[in-house]
Amino acid sequence: MVFSSVIASTPHVCLPKIARPALRRTIRCSAASVSPGFDLKTYWTSLIREIDQKLDEAIPVKYPQQIYESMRYSVLAKGAKRAPPVMCVAACEIFGGNRLAAFPTACALEMKSMLLSDYWGLNHMLRLYYNAEYRLAINAVCLQCACLNFDSGRIGFGLSEGSIQIVVPLSLISGKLQSSCPKVHAASLIHDDLPCMDDDPSRRGKPSNHTVFGEDMAILAGDALFPLGFQHIVSHTPTDLVPQTCLLRVIAEIARAVGSTGMAAGQFLDLEGGPNAVDLVQEKKFGEMGQCSAVCGGLLAGASDDEIEHLRKYGRAVGILYEVVDDIREAKQQSGEEDGSKGKGKGKSYVSVYGVEKAMEVAENLRSQAKKELDRLEKYGDKVMPLYSFVDYAADRYFGFEELV
Repeated sequence: MVFSSVIASTPHVCLPKIARPALRRTIRCSAASVSPGFDLKTYWTSLIREIDQKLDEAIPVKYPQQIYESMRYSVLAKGAKRAPPVMCVAACEIFGGNRLAAFPTACALEMKSMLLSDYWGLNHMLRLYYNAEYRLAINAVCLQCACLNFDSGRIGFGLSEGSIQIVVPLSLISGKLQSSCPKVHAASLIHDDLPCMDDDPSRRGKPSNHTVFGEDMAILAGDALFPLGFQHIVSHTPTDLVPQTCLLRVIAEIARAVGSTGMAAGQFLDLEGGPNAVDLVQEKKFGEMGQCSAVCGGLLAGASDDEIEHLRKYGRAVGILYEVVDDIREAKQQSGEEDGSKGKGKGKSYVSVYGVEKAMEVAENLRSQAKKELDRLEKYGDKVMPLYSFVDYAADRYFGFEELV
């Protein structure tokens, strides 16, 4: 029996096709504003300290020591923003959830996001498994047909075009996708920096994991972080605060976000897709972690299905917004002037494809989308303030994380 699950195309950010008034050189502030009584810096600082302590306890140094040191090097990096876990905790508290119930999942999310895009990658697997003449040119149309195939125990990532279908058995991935998604954020960044992926020699102002420990150890550390995250959720979440059914939904949400229809697909599209794939790259590579973080927090607190959907749309918008603003800031630093020229950044970003000016329009639309979803949760009053403030922080960056440590 064969079961195929097609990647669902979520609403993308559409660039305007008509002329608009000239934009200001900074991203404009939206109408909805955060309560002046709420201090995001204090809130974030307090949470980071608690999360750092939990992460330190979750990854002790033991045998094999070098793998654990490599894991700790990335997960406990000084100056880490901890955006996924902080968003998870904030979302949980909106609906009356206990912070202690959210910490295990929050830590797992941070572990996950450090690893994924550094590995050999689907691009490399296709080159190994198939002759070049049989490889499909990946484009936006073909990618919409990406699917998972389950056939008598054989699981693979497939791309179909007409009657042609390529299926890559997961046995070739050396456990990468099989290991799913434990300490997600750290894991994805470790793999993202590898030479075969984005080839970044530094991360957060210091050498990347593979630069210090070698590519082999970086891959092993990333692989170890994925299952560790799931294990941490199951073994450390208080059962008197969170029902097992909720935990299962949390684990399924994380697995979906980092798997072959989520962040892995985004990284693959970034490597192989054309310029037309930019919307899907941004949504899958960056929006998935944002929506997963917010949704997991809501699930842990027992939020309704409608409320979960608002969190999902909110998190997706904030996740993409954060990356778009990063790309804009980097492009302006590189050019030395605030113009609308296309950035020189690597990968499929709105700046590199459309230029700074239109990327700023995208950022403004994303800010508006995120706050619109939070407006639907107004009955929870000031409990929503942290998530509102994340939106403005993502766009304005009014304090640096070096100030939090």
